[in-house]
Amino acid sequence: MRPGSVVMDFSIDQGGCIETSRPMTLRDPSFVSEGVIHFCVPNLPAAVAISMYLTPAQQTETLRRIVAERRDALLLITHGWSGGVRRHVDALSRLVADECEVLELAPAGAGHGVLRRHGGGFELYFALPAETGALVELLRALHVVRVHFHHVHGHSRAVLELPHALGVPYDWTLHDYTPICPQRVLMTAAGRYCGEPDAAGCNACLAERPAAWAADIDAWRALFAGFLAGAERRIAPTADVARRVGAHFPALEFLHWPHPEQTPRNAPPAVRVALVGHLAAEKGLGVAVDCARDAAARR
Repeated sequence: MRPGSVVMDFSIDQGGCIETSRPMTLRDPSFVSEGVIHFCVPNLPAAVAISMYLTPAQQTETLRRIVAERRDALLLITHGWSGGVRRHVDALSRLVADECEVLELAPAGAGHGVLRRHGGGFELYFALPAETGALVELLRALHVVRVHFHHVHGHSRAVLELPHALGVPYDWTLHDYTPICPQRVLMTAAGRYCGEPDAAGCNACLAERPAAWAADIDAWRALFAGFLAGAERRIAPTADVARRVGAHFPALEFLHWPHPEQTPRNAPPAVRVALVGHLAAEKGLGVAVDCARDAAARR
């Protein structure tokens, strides 16, 4: 091979198919031997299983079937994290899956978004905003008739253009305070409630932690004021979100629709309580610690 060529040995798990190959890692994936760049990472399909479990042929067949069936499709736009928003989006998807196709657009890092189908079948990546046109063409072919925004963190600003480009209505469920706070949760860098200061205070926060889509707080809120005004429904799961966000956009109506919760029946008395996993400061870490200390003091 010519110097500077690249070879990728995907059979390195079984010893490799190239004489000069040797196992590497994702942290140090390549080396140069005899002038040829070698990429030899074992078990690569498992390392990226989310995008490798379906072949291109399988994904193409799913897309063809959806296009041919001409069922209405709902596009849910959310962030790429787990947690409460993830559980709500999954529950909503299951609720409406019998009535329409459910698609989801989430950020995939490095300026990309990933489009998935609820229940599996395909997973397609788009560089945004450069490939917004291609994404719109696909969504139109898949018969998207409504867009439901749940979160835009990590997305390109181009996602706000999708409803207009598709010519369809859209809704927004406010899982936090994003339209009025670029930090989403009204918290300082130290993890404390910010007190909702005036514009100068918000801009001081933005100088320390810049927003991706706007240079100052007035531009940020003006952007969302226009976008929320165009939404068919603005849904607030909590009265607090409806009140605080609504105070900045008094001309808009916010629907207070709490998330349904299941209350356990005949629950045994609690003897020990364990909080498993990550609990961020804005989600109540301090309160949980105080409760634990109070309980310990009462023993």
